[in-house]
Amino acid sequence: MAKANGVVVVESGGPDGGLIPGLSLADPRVAVVAPGGGIRTIDGNSGWTSYRLQDGSSLAAPWVAGALALVWSEYPDATGNQMIQTLLRHTFLNDGDLVRHDDHVGYGTVSISRMLQADPTSYPDENPLLREDARPTIEEITGGDPLPDAADGDADEQDQATVAADGPSPAGGFPGVPVVAVGAAAVAVGLALVVTVAVRRRTSAGPPPAARPR
Repeated sequence: MAKANGVVVVESGGPDGGLIPGLSLADPRVAVVAPGGGIRTIDGNSGWTSYRLQDGSSLAAPWVAGALALVWSEYPDATGNQMIQTLLRHTFLNDGDLVRHDDHVGYGTVSISRMLQADPTSYPDENPLLREDARPTIEEITGGDPLPDAADGDADEQDQATVAADGPSPAGGFPGVPVVAVGAAAVAVGLALVVTVAVRRRTSAGPPPAARPR
């Protein structure tokens, strides 16, 4: 699914706000980084009677879906494309500009607080993650409309979006990020907005915490 055109590809970050050693993957399709390290999950291997800590982008992807659901509830008139725009423009590395920094963190770490401060309806109703070399084609997705001309708007941002770095850079941290309840709202966003996918389905287990299962 990460190869599908226009989807939001999520990389996982650890509790310290940085990328997770051994799990980070440089990929030109990475869009954002979200919390995916040290996540407390119920352990199916124990008969669902205990918890363990897990790392992985498959845990970060639903976090992004929940963040989008929260912001979309504040701006219900925004389109799905505009929600993607605000997700990429208001990270801990971006403050309104559509700038992709490198293949490790993409546009940066998701910032719910920054997204909530900006009205996504002011952005173009266009998915900036669409690529000419991916399937389904842009024409198949848009019903025949080609990718918009850079001259029609955001020309400077289009040029900046290709900025690359030589190695991993910090994901920007997670200070001040409000707690998000991921559940039915995340499912709704996944169906109505875009398939939020992980770069990898791999997760790694850590030692179980001391808390008892509830």
